[in-house]
Amino acid sequence: MEIKDLDFCFLGKKSIFKGDLYLNGPTHIASTVEGNIITQTKAKISIEPSANIKGSIDSYDIDVYGKIEGNINSKGKLRLFPSAVVIGKVSANSLEIKPGAVLNAESETTSQQSH
Repeated sequence: MEIKDLDFCFLGKKSIFKGDLYLNGPTHIASTVEGNIITQTKAKISIEPSANIKGSIDSYDIDVYGKIEGNINSKGKLRLFPSAVVIGKVSANSLEIKPGAVLNAESETTSQQSH
C-alpha cells in the first residue's frame, strides 16, 4: 500500500495547532490543540499521553491517554486510560474508565435503541 492510499492522521509531539480540526480516518494526536476536533467518519481518535486538548471533541470511538479541557461527544465508545485527565461535559454511547483516570465532568451515556 502506498502512502497516498492511507487515510490516517498523526499530529506529533511538540506541535501546536490552533483552530478547528476536521479529520477523516483513524487519528492519533500527541500535540497541543487549541480548538475543536471533529471527525467526519466512524474512525477511532486516540488522544496520546503527551496531548493537551483545549476544546471540544466530536467523534465516534475515542481513546484518551492525555489531557482534555472541554466537552467530549462520542457517538461510540469513550475509553479513559490511567494517564487520562478530562475536565468538561462528557456524552458517550459507552463509557469505560480505567483505574487511575481522572474525570471531572458532567457525564451521560446514550443508548441507540431501534424502535
